[in-house]
Amino acid sequence: MRHCNKKDVWSLVHSENTDEYHLYLLTAGLNTTSVVSRTGQIISGYENNGIGVLKFSEQRSKVDAVNAFDVKEVTLMNFDNTGGAINNPIVF
Repeated sequence: MRHCNKKDVWSLVHSENTDEYHLYLLTAGLNTTSVVSRTGQIISGYENNGIGVLKFSEQRSKVDAVNAFDVKEVTLMNFDNTGGAINNPIVF
């Protein structure tokens, strides 16, 4: 996801067996310190439950997380493109 400064890029990862989302800001290189947001579902159990998709909205204000297998849920969350925080999950 392009950062609001239109130069840098956010990279998003969901940690296994936690509700943690890690956002890394890619500038001239990888910033190894991530912005951590604890929100949404904890994906655990069968190892393939972690397979899914993280997608940013075109407006750059939302993120959705889609998981398959046993989970079969979609989580929609707010995204702060300036600081990288994710919050206010809605599970479908």
